[in-house]
Amino acid sequence: MFATATTAPFDARLEGVHWFGHRDDATVRLDPAAAGEEPWTELHHTLMRRFPRCRGRRAGFTPHLSLGRTTDPNALAAACEARLTPMPVRVGELALLSRRGDEPMRLRGRVALGTGEVRWTEEAPRYGYEAAADTAAADRITRRIEDALSAGVVHVVGSRRMDCALPGADLDLVAARPPPRPVRPLYQSSCAASASTLFRSPTWVSERAGSRVGRAPSARGRGIP
Repeated sequence: MFATATTAPFDARLEGVHWFGHRDDATVRLDPAAAGEEPWTELHHTLMRRFPRCRGRRAGFTPHLSLGRTTDPNALAAACEARLTPMPVRVGELALLSRRGDEPMRLRGRVALGTGEVRWTEEAPRYGYEAAADTAAADRITRRIEDALSAGVVHVVGSRRMDCALPGADLDLVAARPPPRPVRPLYQSSCAASASTLFRSPTWVSERAGSRVGRAPSARGRGIP
């Protein structure tokens, strides 16, 4: 990741327990910027320049390490403060976290500061046969749409393209084809004949400037042959 290649590793100190208030409870947090917020702010600004659409809901940035959520933050913060002594640390990489469905946040990869080297975390298959069958059905759908649009190119997009789709997720396709034949007659003839054998619920195709975008409903439970 090029954004982190321009930010060198830096020293920090973990000291001080505080909390954020929410509607029904609070998040108790450890302060990693006790030695100064400058390196954290610089890193945050670097990432925001490269990923401007990934801003939070509120303005500003508070470096923190979440310790837990509670309805009595003062008691928990005091207990944590008594047990946690100040600790110097070296910050040399970013951890990439995400959640899928209802699962907790999980580590997906690490990005080194100073070099931008990315190391992805090995993940065991989570859904076994169900995921394999779902992927196979989506592949069959894509191939049939490709056959129906022999003059164009079909791309898989969305969560399946990013390899983070859950079983039963929609199959999003973008089809690029040459003009001048209008998309709706094409869909109603060749595409509709193929799609009707794949889905019990309707599909749709909508026009966009310079493109034709189609979306297939979930392959799960649709009577895929």
